[in-house]
Amino acid sequence: MPAESPNSQVPPEPPTKGSPPNATPLDHPFFLPVLFIGCAFWFGYDAYLSQDPDILEHPELNRYGFRILVFLAPLWSYRGWCELQRKPENPWVLPGLLAAMAAWTAFDAWGSTDAFNLENATILRALVPWLVFAAAWYAFAAIRNPTRSRVPYGFAVVLGAPALWFGYQGFVSQSGEANALAFKASAITLGLVAAWSALSDLRRERRSPPPSDLESSS
Repeated sequence: MPAESPNSQVPPEPPTKGSPPNATPLDHPFFLPVLFIGCAFWFGYDAYLSQDPDILEHPELNRYGFRILVFLAPLWSYRGWCELQRKPENPWVLPGLLAAMAAWTAFDAWGSTDAFNLENATILRALVPWLVFAAAWYAFAAIRNPTRSRVPYGFAVVLGAPALWFGYQGFVSQSGEANALAFKASAITLGLVAAWSALSDLRRERRSPPPSDLESSS
């Protein structure tokens, strides 16, 4: 009877405490960028190019969705590229994009002659303070701690706060009845992105080994 190989008697090593779980397509760094870019083209076409009467009758979802996706697509593309390259993110990218969004929204709210922007100027003007606040918050965080590229759950808070306000205006308050559909669309879109951002931060925390494990392994 042939002798068994010594290697066959060695049990597999148990996973370490800080090892990440099995990767899924949702964990790929470019999953969200591809999703956001594809949706941006879809929403942009429906918002500005489509001649479908049903879409032209209710353009709010496509207009606001396109605005949000134009912001999210470059942000998550940059984050995915940094993750693949294993490079730290520049903490000024997010406040820079938020400042650009604030300037774009302010122009549409006060300087644009587009019929949709004139009709929804009240909503656009309500968005500007939130964007300015978010840009200032992340700029302050970048100044205070330049080596920290992200504020955990910060993005979810920044988007979740206006989502709650828009939700109140669209589903509860009677004062926003004239723009109820736009308020509801904005609340749902922002709420979904905020929830996804919070879930992404939670998954990232679970994949990262705790500091005690890093110290013990060094």
